[in-house]
Amino acid sequence: MVLAREINALQVFSETVLVTPELAELWLKSMIANRRPSKAHVKFLASMMRRGQFRTTHQGVAFDWFGRLIDGQHRLLAIIEAGIPQQMIVTRNLDPETMLWGDQGRNRRAADFGGMGKIQAALARNLASRVFNGGRSINFISNEDVVSSFKFHHDAIEFVMDNLMCGGKIKGITTAVVGTPVARAWYSEDRERLAKFCLSLREMRVSSPSDSAPILLGRFLLGVTNAKNSTLDVYFKTERAIRAYLDFENISKLYSPTEELFPIPEMPTLKTAA
Repeated sequence: MVLAREINALQVFSETVLVTPELAELWLKSMIANRRPSKAHVKFLASMMRRGQFRTTHQGVAFDWFGRLIDGQHRLLAIIEAGIPQQMIVTRNLDPETMLWGDQGRNRRAADFGGMGKIQAALARNLASRVFNGGRSINFISNEDVVSSFKFHHDAIEFVMDNLMCGGKIKGITTAVVGTPVARAWYSEDRERLAKFCLSLREMRVSSPSDSAPILLGRFLLGVTNAKNSTLDVYFKTERAIRAYLDFENISKLYSPTEELFPIPEMPTLKTAA
């Protein structure tokens, strides 16, 4: 047991350690009372580890001067879930009260990297996500994935910014969920016609009575009240409206297609977790 007179003589130090799943389990047993772990965050970190995206940073594992774990719970649980050893910075002999001051800063978002705005980052995230690819199950998207997606889809994203997001915000319309199908359509469709669709949607006005799709979509978007529960509905109905407009199809009702209408090139740098 560490005596009071010995505590003052302890020096805080850090070292790089290859943390195996077995070592992670051992260290977790020494943990004092801590916040309940987030299963979603553990899965996210484990996904990054499986894809080789987990990096050694100054934010690793920390022990107090009694040898008790006071920081790094989620990282250690992720190592156990992934089953892959990770190099981590381990700091020892910290004051036990240090844990009261940890994790006080603002988490870095993808928009903080790569010269992106919030909408651009959201578009890049959506284009990298399986959720917006035929409605398949969600995959974990890291900041690294978003930056890679922004670089890969840069021209498509800028098309959305120039044609849909220009001229100020319009509630329900100038969102990343609506912009994502536009970005996807950029790859394979008539871009001049696609730009006219964006203008018609923004202004809620069409040049021909037969071009009803942007008006129908705009009315639908303005009537959406629960964005959280209707994200995929908004996405797929936007796809349907774009498809109808590009095909000069006069429609009287919007419905969600059962498959992705605008496939996009697969990002070679985006790794998927097992």
